[in-house]
Amino acid sequence: MAITDKALIVRLAVSQWTSRVFDKKLTDETAAANAIESGRVRAMKALVAKEAISKITAAASAIRLYTYKMSLPWDDGGGRLLPADLVLTYRKEYREMKDRFDSAVAEFIDGYPAYVDDARRALNGAFNERQYPTVERLKSKYKVTVVMEPLPLSSDFRVDINSAELSAIKKELETASKEREANLVNDLYERLYKVVKHAADTLSDPEKTFRDSLVENIIELTNFLPALNVTGNKHFEALRKGIVKELASAEPDTLRKDPETRKNVAESADALMAKMASYLGYTPGDENE
Repeated sequence: MAITDKALIVRLAVSQWTSRVFDKKLTDETAAANAIESGRVRAMKALVAKEAISKITAAASAIRLYTYKMSLPWDDGGGRLLPADLVLTYRKEYREMKDRFDSAVAEFIDGYPAYVDDARRALNGAFNERQYPTVERLKSKYKVTVVMEPLPLSSDFRVDINSAELSAIKKELETASKEREANLVNDLYERLYKVVKHAADTLSDPEKTFRDSLVENIIELTNFLPALNVTGNKHFEALRKGIVKELASAEPDTLRKDPETRKNVAESADALMAKMASYLGYTPGDENE
């Protein structure tokens, strides 16, 4: 099956009120008080306490992280590739996360007048009433949306230009598509590399302690990644199976209590990491994580 039959493009947009703003007056006063050259310091102020918007910030971050976990990079406009097999799971979890975001926003809106009063006291002379939007305006600044689109087909490209130019454009589209597919596989390798490197760095030091999550994270990731391998890359799948065999089968307690097992698993992790580093073009000790 072509990749266009196995995935959609998902576009996530999250907007929030900017509660931190630049204050020119404070900037000038700070520069003058400390004899700092103009342009070398910049004062920012929080219009409301951090705690007031912490639930919104956490909910928005959770949606972004979940979207990144379930999808792969696709285009410069923020579109990400979502495998068809994960669409229902993603939509269900997204709706629940969006509900939590909306609830956090509603809670903040309810307490907004009190937060403004608190800011009036806390900011003292730096308080500026004009920097605080009305409740209705504030509501409009919070929004989360997801749009799903089919992948475009270069073969379905139609425009009224001469055939030679049209052929060149189609070729460019196909080249760009191949580059995107290469980026998809690269992202899979990056995800594996991160957890394997962590295991290698940790287990190679006999004195380093670790939690069960060291192995659990490898198990979770290696179980999940086949759904993201929409290109069916066989080299990646073989490497993933090697990681399952060499690393995911190790018991955390055994790794802690048996120095020989720990040493062997650390060596396996190093070898697997070297394979991925070669694919990603990393130089040992100079990884671009």
